[in-house]
Amino acid sequence: MPDLAETMVRLLERRDELADFDRFQFGGTWVDDNRAFAEAIRRAVGNPGAPIYPLPWPVVHAIAPFNETAREMREMIYLWRRPLRLVDDKLRRFLGEVPSTPLKDAFRITLQGLGRS
Repeated sequence: MPDLAETMVRLLERRDELADFDRFQFGGTWVDDNRAFAEAIRRAVGNPGAPIYPLPWPVVHAIAPFNETAREMREMIYLWRRPLRLVDDKLRRFLGEVPSTPLKDAFRITLQGLGRS
């Protein structure tokens, strides 16, 4: 994404000010719920009426013993059930303003990169 790339470049431009192995979290765009995320995808693909279905967790649990991806998804189910947000206060203190790509643009750029738009 352009905002993350620009942030990395800005950090590299100031690398002499960084400690060895310094770490920063990039908060990116925060979405309060998955429905807003799905609606942004619908808008990005130009189909605002596309159906939104919940992830069929019972199916994931059923196939997990036979499928590695399903096992990994089941192991990380807590990430779907509780919000997890990266706090980028340190990054903002160091850089000042942090670039941000609107969610609609992020999906559009991603879809273009995948050859889907």
